[in-house]
Amino acid sequence: MTVISDRINQVRAQFETWGVDAVIITHPINRQWLTSFAGSMAIVAVTATDAILATDGRYWLWVEEQCPDVTLYKYSREAGAMAKLIESLNVERI
Repeated sequence: MTVISDRINQVRAQFETWGVDAVIITHPINRQWLTSFAGSMAIVAVTATDAILATDGRYWLWVEEQCPDVTLYKYSREAGAMAKLIESLNVERI
C-alpha cells in the first residue's frame, strides 16, 4: 500500500461519519495531499471504489505517469463537463 492509497482509504473511512457516498475535493492543498498532484487545475472525487482525478489536457500525461493511485478523468471545459463527472460517480450523497 502506498502513502497515497492509505490517505484515500482514510477519507473513505469517514464516509459513514460524514453521511456521504463520495467526496469532491477542489482545494489545491487538499488535492495535493490526497493524490500528490500539484497542478493548477483539477478536481478529485473519492468514492467507495475509486479515486478519480479530473483535469484538463495540460496534465493528462503527468497524472498517468505520477499518480498511479488515481483514475484519470479527462476533463474538458465544455458546458456540463462537471455534471458528467458527478453523474459518472453513480452515487447519491456527495
